[in-house]
Order: sequence, then structure tokens, then C-alpha cells
Amino acid sequence: MKLSFQNHKKHLFRNIWAKRLPFHFFMLGVAGVMTWSLLTKEDPLPIQILIGVLALFFGIGGCLMVAQDIKMIITGQRPVVATDEGLYLPKKFIEWSRIEGFKMGRDMSGYDEIGIVTNDADEEIAAKRFALTRWLLRIEYKKNGYIHGISSDDYSGKPQEFKDELDAALKRYQDRIERNKSYYG
Repeated sequence: MKLSFQNHKKHLFRNIWAKRLPFHFFMLGVAGVMTWSLLTKEDPLPIQILIGVLALFFGIGGCLMVAQDIKMIITGQRPVVATDEGLYLPKKFIEWSRIEGFKMGRDMSGYDEIGIVTNDADEEIAAKRFALTRWLLRIEYKKNGYIHGISSDDYSGKPQEFKDELDAALKRYQDRIERNKSYYG
């Protein structure tokens, strides 16, 4: 697997459906059963109404997640893309010049993730609008040493292999900068 992501659509398809599809079906099933049970009873209890509303809420959320996953597969959107300019994450772009390195870590749920160590994490935390967001990012930064992570849903393969490929891409960028410095003096 290379960072060019030539076969990424196939890997992404396999990765998404293997990890998320059972959850999606479970949520849709719960929502369907609860909605059906509410519609068939003449006088539901308040707790049944509450459970039905919650199940409907999560069912709609499950439908939206399935639609987003299908759109990502059909359009070929890639959750993580490395270019000459930097690293595109699902909702963020980080330039290579800001990246110091990558390290293995765990997210708050305990799943493996690849952390992106940046040289301006303190400034980025301080620039956040909400105090709660700043506080949570500081905790994450103290715990792991990074504030940006790449979830295992965003790549296929083994985490260490993907981290090694990211390290190689960062090394290529740093070598290119050094060559330019030596060439231009």
C-alpha cells in the first residue's frame, strides 16, 4: 500500500463496511423495531414513547452515516491523502512544514490512532473559540503529545505500516527542502 492511494477505493470500501456496517444495521434495526412497536400500540407508555423517540433519532443518524459512507465510496473521497503540499485529513489540511513527525497512540475510546505531532500545537489550541474545546485539546496534548490524530477508520492496513509510509512522505518533503536550501544557497 502506497500513499498514492491508487487502490484506496477498494481498501476504503472494505475498511468502512467491515468496521461500520454491523453498527449501522444494528441502529437501523433498533429504530425500525421501536418505531413499529410505537405505531402498533394504541396507548403506549411514556417510557415507550421516550425509547421510541431516541431509537428514531439514532436510526436517522445511522441512515445519515450510511449515506455518508456510500457517498465516500462512490465519489472516491479519501479520508487521508498525502500530497506535495501536505496532509489532507477528513476535515483539515496540515502543511508538511507544520509537521514534526508521527507517533502511535490511542484515541479516547482506546482504539489505535496515528498522532500528527505539529510544531504549532500550542498556538492552535489557543486559537480555538470555545474554552471547553481548548481545555479538551490541552488534555489530549498532555496525554498524547499531539492534537491531530488519524483514526483507524481513515486508512486501511496495519497502523504501523501506515505510520511508516507517512514518515517516509515527511522525510521526502524534508529532503526536498534541504536540497532547495543547498541549491539556492
